[in-house]
Amino acid sequence: MNSHEIITNVGAAFSVGLVGSSICQFVKGVRNSPKGDYQTRLNWGSQAVRMNAPSYGGRFAAFSLIYSGVHESVMFIRGKEDSWNEIIAGGVTMGCLEMRRGLGAATTSAVLGAVVCSMIGQGSCPFIKNILLLDSEGKRVAIKYYSDDWPNLNAKLAFEKSVFTKTQKTNARTEAEISMFENNIVVYKFIQDLHFFVTGGDNENELILATVLQGFYDAAALLLRGNVDKREALENLDLILLCMDEIVDGGMVLETDANVIAGKVASHSVDSAAPLSEQTISQALATAREHLTRSLLR
Repeated sequence: MNSHEIITNVGAAFSVGLVGSSICQFVKGVRNSPKGDYQTRLNWGSQAVRMNAPSYGGRFAAFSLIYSGVHESVMFIRGKEDSWNEIIAGGVTMGCLEMRRGLGAATTSAVLGAVVCSMIGQGSCPFIKNILLLDSEGKRVAIKYYSDDWPNLNAKLAFEKSVFTKTQKTNARTEAEISMFENNIVVYKFIQDLHFFVTGGDNENELILATVLQGFYDAAALLLRGNVDKREALENLDLILLCMDEIVDGGMVLETDANVIAGKVASHSVDSAAPLSEQTISQALATAREHLTRSLLR
C-alpha cells in the first residue's frame, strides 16, 4: 500500500463516517425531537447532523490514517501478511486515539481494539444481549434488551430475578465481577443501592463487556452528578435511558467513553430555537427530561 492508497483510504473512511453518522444522527434527532410539526422534527434532525456527523467523519479518518500506517509498518518489520498485523494495528491505533485520556485509558482501549480486530478477523463482532439496572431488591430501574433469547415479559423478569439472586451476595462494589449464567456471560457492579449488569453470549470477550459496563456506570455518574443511587436514578430516568441508547444500539456497541456519552445525552436536549452556546448543562438536562417525558406520555 503506497501513500496514495493510504490517502484514498482516509478520504473514503471520512466519507463513510460522515454519511453513515449523518443518517443515524438525523434519525435520532427526529426521534428525540419534542412534539411538534414536521419542520420542527426536521430542524432537530438537521441540528443533530451538524453537531455530530463531522466529528464521526474525523474519527473514521483518523482511525484509517493511523491504522494504515501502523499496519504497513508492522507488515514491513515482520515480513509477512497475516491476521496478527491487523490485531497489532488495531491495538496501537485505539491506544493512540485514547492517549489524551491517560496511559490507563489508552492501554485499555489498545487491548479492546486488538480484541475487536481479532474477532472481526474471525468473522464475528461483539453483541450485547441486555443492559440491566436493578435496585437492591432486584426490582427494575432501567432495562434494555437487544436479544430474542427472552421472548416475553415473563422470561425477562425470570432472568432478572435469577441473575439478581445469584449475584446479590457477591462483593462487586470495589470492581466488576464476571459470572456465567444460562450460557451467558454476565458482568456486574454494585454502587450503593443500584446493581449494574451487562450480558453477552458465552463466546463474547469479557473485557468488551466490562468496558461497556464501566462506560455505562461512569456516564451515569456524570449525568447524576455523582449521586448514583436509586432515588436519583428514578428522578433522572430519561437520562439513564438515553445513556443506554448512546452506548448500545440493537446490540452493537456504539460508544464506551463516559464523557462522550454524557455529552451526547446532554446534546439531545438542545432547543431547536436556541444555540448550544446559550445553554448550560443543567438547562440542557432539564430540557431533555421534559421532552422525553412528553414523548412517553403521548
